[in-house]
Amino acid sequence: MPMPVSRRLQTTLGPALVAAGLLLGVALLAAAVRVLPWVLDPQVPARAVLPFARSLLGIAAEAALLVGWPVGWGLSLSRRVESGEARVFALLGEPPWRTALRLAPEALLLATLLFAISVAGGRDAEAPGRVVDALLDEGRTSCAQASGPATYAVPLADATWLCDPPKPPRLVAFAPGSLGRLPFTALSAHLSGDLRALDLDDVHVGFGDPAKAAAFAVHAGHVHLGGLPSWARASSLPALLRGLLVACAALAAAFVSVERLLQVRAVTAGLRLPLVLALGASGPLAALATMRALEAHAASAAWFSLVPFAAAGAVLFVALVFPRVSRRVARLRSQKLTATT
Repeated sequence: MPMPVSRRLQTTLGPALVAAGLLLGVALLAAAVRVLPWVLDPQVPARAVLPFARSLLGIAAEAALLVGWPVGWGLSLSRRVESGEARVFALLGEPPWRTALRLAPEALLLATLLFAISVAGGRDAEAPGRVVDALLDEGRTSCAQASGPATYAVPLADATWLCDPPKPPRLVAFAPGSLGRLPFTALSAHLSGDLRALDLDDVHVGFGDPAKAAAFAVHAGHVHLGGLPSWARASSLPALLRGLLVACAALAAAFVSVERLLQVRAVTAGLRLPLVLALGASGPLAALATMRALEAHAASAAWFSLVPFAAAGAVLFVALVFPRVSRRVARLRSQKLTATT
């Protein structure tokens, strides 16, 4: 008899969200370690850290839900397999893939949530300059609100805002690239999304040694620097396509892991939990690794269609190898028991 929808949601959606929440907590702790030095630095205003922290939160939430969803489903289905509840459908002649499709309602909900999170994070990955530009803007805003002379460092940008009310804030930095790190100040600065162009207003550039008479400065109302070497790789994958591929990879990994879990029977006692974790995590991890490898090689968008297949393939590989490992462990235990008796 088919399980009521309300109970099905309670027993599979809940574990998926709990697993994702636990992984998100671990990821946030790792992110906090990276952000904490800036938070404790008195020269970095708290609001100037927010854009980078928001970007890290998006990455952590995407990875947590991508991995936690299949793992949570696996843990829930494993309890049904052990209790014999899942075998009822098999006795009625229902194949495992059709049993897995009973989870489609919550799969649609989780896929939509993951798609939204991935699209939001993909915008920063597609244009990393947005995060640095936001750091510059937040630093300038904090500097403008300073009650007295102060300096505010800009994370990731190797620049500092000089605050001297009532004068407007000025940015102090070094010219990038082939300009030989010439010191300059500017009233405002804006980076392009790919970090290859920089626009400056009211710029003063210093040449020579200030201690010598030969030193001089040049002033310009506006400066545009293009063709700069990018110190962060922008993703070649559009945000919407990234969200779609991540959601498809999660769907493939989750459904294939559930279908395989419903078929695997001969697993040595004590290895059921490792099997569930391996089936659930292998697909998402393979998807993330494939995406990173393709982005590192600046692959075209067409190559990213392999990501869902990589996720499903990793799960199938684990399902193929794990029973053999289980039988090997069983033989070793049997030999050890025989030797002791």
